Amino acid sequence: MVAMSQSSLLIPDAELLRKWSTNSREICQHVQNRMELTSNVSHLLPLLFRYNGRPVTLDRHFVLETAFYHNRPRRMILKCARQVGKSFQQALLVILRAMLIPNWNLLYITPLFEQVRRFSTLYIRGLIDESPVKRLLKRKGASSQVLQRTFGNNSTLFFNYAQRDANRTRGINSNENFYDEVQLMTRDVIEILQQTMGGSLEGEYESFAGTPLSFGNVIDEFYRDSTQSEWMVKCRSCGYENRAGVEFDLLKMIGPVYEDISPGENGKFGKPGLVCARCSKTDKGTRGIKPIFTEDGRWFHRVPERRDMFLGLHIPQPIMPWHAYSRDRWTKLNNRLAHGSEGEVFNEILGESADTSFKPISINDLKRAAVLGFSGHDVHAAKAFARKYQRLAMGIDWGGGGTDGLSRTKAAIMGFKDGKTDVLYGIDMNFSHRAFEEVKILLMIASMFGVELIAADAGGIGATRTDMLWQTGVLQAELWPMTYVGAIKNAIIRRHDESNGENPAYYTIDKSHSIQFTCQAIKQGHLRFFDYDFHGKDNPGLMHDFLALTSEVAHRVMGSDVLIIDREQGKSDDFAHAVNLGCCAGWSFYDAWPQVSKWNEYASLNELANMSDAIGGAEVTPAEVEAALRLVKTQSFSK
Repeated sequence: MVAMSQSSLLIPDAELLRKWSTNSREICQHVQNRMELTSNVSHLLPLLFRYNGRPVTLDRHFVLETAFYHNRPRRMILKCARQVGKSFQQALLVILRAMLIPNWNLLYITPLFEQVRRFSTLYIRGLIDESPVKRLLKRKGASSQVLQRTFGNNSTLFFNYAQRDANRTRGINSNENFYDEVQLMTRDVIEILQQTMGGSLEGEYESFAGTPLSFGNVIDEFYRDSTQSEWMVKCRSCGYENRAGVEFDLLKMIGPVYEDISPGENGKFGKPGLVCARCSKTDKGTRGIKPIFTEDGRWFHRVPERRDMFLGLHIPQPIMPWHAYSRDRWTKLNNRLAHGSEGEVFNEILGESADTSFKPISINDLKRAAVLGFSGHDVHAAKAFARKYQRLAMGIDWGGGGTDGLSRTKAAIMGFKDGKTDVLYGIDMNFSHRAFEEVKILLMIASMFGVELIAADAGGIGATRTDMLWQTGVLQAELWPMTYVGAIKNAIIRRHDESNGENPAYYTIDKSHSIQFTCQAIKQGHLRFFDYDFHGKDNPGLMHDFLALTSEVAHRVMGSDVLIIDREQGKSDDFAHAVNLGCCAGWSFYDAWPQVSKWNEYASLNELANMSDAIGGAEVTPAEVEAALRLVKTQSFSK
């Protein structure tokens, strides 16, 4: 094979194609006539793939062609609505990369096992089994397992799942990672998954894909770092270039349902439901409709200088022929615009982020909890106050820098007494790359306070530092290595005993449930702190880390909804995790879980009465009522 740059999708030459197919002359002539080295390899798809008995093409998914270009960037993100062909395109690209680049290892990750199993079984196996060149892909010695497939050129596809816990991917060495449904993953997990490419001599290559949720979600943050490309369609009537983004023309481009919408015949497109945002006069009936044809479009890069490093494509439903040229689907799309919730419409139809995240705790909650009356950075004051407690614990969240360099090791000392838990002392370390010094200082602090329990983050980089604690004997304290995972049924913490007995038991902790519980304990006065230590942007203190936490409910295609807790980009949440680990371990160790009620967040009847009094009993006009209802009533977003 003649190798090009690894940043390109390698092209098979005529000699290689001759080996792939018994019909070599026809295939080679076709490739030589149509393939341009400066264009893309999508012309190869019908030669290499069949699905459900038909040749695979991008004729009706042309907006995805740019993913198959030779000058593919190192990173790419697809911010997609539902049902736009994302997963099928990912399957084609994964197989092509492995097929055309020898000795190339790809890791494909989804949040849940069922998602990756379905992808591997339905798409990957289906495309390989029906491929005209499957003799090369499935020759003797090639692996065909659900979670691993090895090709004849020694390239390997690894499939795995990691929503909250990336430990299953340890030991995999990849050259390129594909993340699907990335909106359901947290930033911490992605940072660990990226370490699988640490040994690649060619550098890191990544593709992200998913349906957006809130503006604070990881998919929206990645998209903001990319080219932020929108599909732009020029109107044949007035020449206006319609941009398919909500902040541009997308809502105005969604025309009404009319009789002439049709898919077309013999490979030709019919008439779409898309209309020109400028010249279409929908208020005059179908005579005023000026359709625009999505096949006339091209990508408009809002940040073109990032094209070579991070390509970001926004793909809403209305620009896809599957929806735009089908009268039935266009009717359903209009109905969902008119009657769906704002979050559903923006996320799943328009492929846009919506402001649906919320803070699990507020600055006022933290200030109300800061009642102990001394500085949490004063070790002498904290030590004197600690004499009041018979039970003391330490929580540690190890830092590793992170993708934004904000992650640092932070620790908290807390005391337990009379149903209250008090955070007495906190430390922020600024040398997370020096493991020995970190462990040494933390052991000195633990010894000085005389803690009985040390709860340490054992996920990712924390595994090595927690092992160092174990090897030193951690003084006379009990060591709880703790790893965040997804939902744990009927528990927040679960103990796992080592089979050989040489290492301490380790604990898994439900990240979302535990943080939610800890925040409620703060709100309800069960968990108290030293003086609030925020002194401005340049000196935010430790307690301010709780304000970096964000929560949102993600609606999964399969299974129940899931609560995702992550952190805002550019902010640190390490002290919040140190407190959370220490508190949950202490509550479990001492059997002292606080009696937290989830109902206190809601407004009481007295508060509602106060709101009623605020109206003042003045007469309210119909116009005022209509204005208020417009904020909450169901209505079409496209009008």
